[in-house]
Amino acid sequence: INAEYMGARCAGCGEPILGKKLLASGQKWHPSCFNCSECGQPFRSQTFVRKDGKRYHRQCLDKKKEAEAPRCPGCGSAVVGKGLVVRGEKWHEKCFVCTKCSGAFTGPFVRLEGKPYHKECAE
Repeated sequence: INAEYMGARCAGCGEPILGKKLLASGQKWHPSCFNCSECGQPFRSQTFVRKDGKRYHRQCLDKKKEAEAPRCPGCGSAVVGKGLVVRGEKWHEKCFVCTKCSGAFTGPFVRLEGKPYHKECAE
């Protein structure tokens, strides 16, 4: 191959594309280079999503978001998207209730052993 090759270069690896090429997001790719940034598998007929300049299968991006999401102190599950931030911790709204009576908070609360209580339930 001529070192001065001026044809299409792969957006993934930067090498010349001599055979089949794929056009996606306005760039040319070797079919083997157009893969999910998380699992490394090709997209085949599946659509892809972009985040921070990378390409993902939708399910891979969802799993990545869940793995990186803060954990709710109430249930231990990931808080993806909206949540309630209380004293620097992110909770599911349904989980931020009084530990004793399970009632919602309409005013101040107290913490005992890291868990929220209505003031009157903590006495």
